[in-house]
Amino acid sequence: MSSDPLTARKRVPWGFLAWAVPLAYVFWAPYQQRAGWFEWTATTLTLAAVLGLFLAGIAHGEDRKFSAGICIALMCIAVGFLGYRPSGGIYFPVAAAFVPAAVAGGMHLSIAIVCAITLLFGAEWCLLYLDQSNGRLFPLFVAVEIVLSGIGVTFIFRQTREIQRRDKASERERIDKDLHDVLGHSLSSLALKAELARRIFPTDPGRALREIGEIEHIARQGLEDMRGAINGYYSGDISAELDRVEALLKAADVSVERRWEQLDMPPAYERVLALIVREAVTNILRHSQARACRLAVFRAGSAYRLDISDNGRGGSLEEGIGMRSIRTRAEALGGTAVWSSDVGTRLSVTLPACAAESS
Repeated sequence: MSSDPLTARKRVPWGFLAWAVPLAYVFWAPYQQRAGWFEWTATTLTLAAVLGLFLAGIAHGEDRKFSAGICIALMCIAVGFLGYRPSGGIYFPVAAAFVPAAVAGGMHLSIAIVCAITLLFGAEWCLLYLDQSNGRLFPLFVAVEIVLSGIGVTFIFRQTREIQRRDKASERERIDKDLHDVLGHSLSSLALKAELARRIFPTDPGRALREIGEIEHIARQGLEDMRGAINGYYSGDISAELDRVEALLKAADVSVERRWEQLDMPPAYERVLALIVREAVTNILRHSQARACRLAVFRAGSAYRLDISDNGRGGSLEEGIGMRSIRTRAEALGGTAVWSSDVGTRLSVTLPACAAESS
């Protein structure tokens, strides 16, 4: 799909027409004056043009140049129709509403242009209708509407942009963590299997060929997991992940003790625990020099528990990307991740089961 705002536009926001109901005021004068078909036709076509521009401007709201064109077109209609009839002033607030998008949310520039629109309306009204005895509150109402419309939409536009910026930053962080966990494990697995195949090839070529086949499988699976992580649909299976890491640990001559309780937990919990298992075991293989590892997934009271421990070298724990990723994943679900390194290294992750069951 094209990233061009004109080609990747939103669906037509028909629901926004509810905000255009006050524009029906333009029919009040023809009704009062019992105008002929020409007056009604001109008024109807003008209103239809304004509504069309209004919807198009909302649908293409991310395109600054398009919004500027919409704003200018609406201003031309507003100025022209005000010269034709006083009720045309009601189109000025519509034009002012597209000023923020036209200037990309710039606060000072938006305020300046909105004030200019208000002055333009006031000047045209004074030139054409100042001597009229009726409708003296209408120009004041329109002026206030121009200011409220322009300034109000400016704040909304800026807030929306800030939310979008935060969402994009969160998505980038998610992709970064997922790729780190997924690719880190896959690359470690590939390196381990390749080293094993090289070491045993002289004495056991058959097993070496089987390990090379495993390398191909791991590479394909890693590619699939990477695509899933980027697109946000990677769904981890904690049982399958435990099988994978157990096989990998055994291939590295690490004995494995495994405790697994069949738990009915939400997919989001399984995904997070699977990624945590993958990252934790990758760290064991890279740094711990362990000869034994214990993997446990079970329920303890009102919480799901994941315990991973090894008999490696332990030592001081400094929070790097991997450990930070584990902690933030657990905390995002209201859980905790705690490390200890008195004897080897132990990771204990707790996720609240009550929150999962109530959702």
